[in-house]
Amino acid sequence: NPAVIFICRSKPINYTANAMAAKKQAFLDALRASEGQLEEYDLGENLGFTKQETQQVIEELEEEGKIVYQALSLCRYAVAS
Repeated sequence: NPAVIFICRSKPINYTANAMAAKKQAFLDALRASEGQLEEYDLGENLGFTKQETQQVIEELEEEGKIVYQALSLCRYAVAS
């Protein structure tokens, strides 16, 4: 009987620094252009990101102080001023 192995991904996806930097810049540019009119996961999907990739990008941009959480519009994040 073959063994069945389940793999649970509990760590963020590992991207090269350049790949992640490109994803973050693309998200920032799209966030600015959308002016809060797109939900953040829709924004990521439009860029070809999975939900997990979008979440990782959001977390890193928040940690870097480049975006801030806001609950006032459709998109819950805004580019930090």
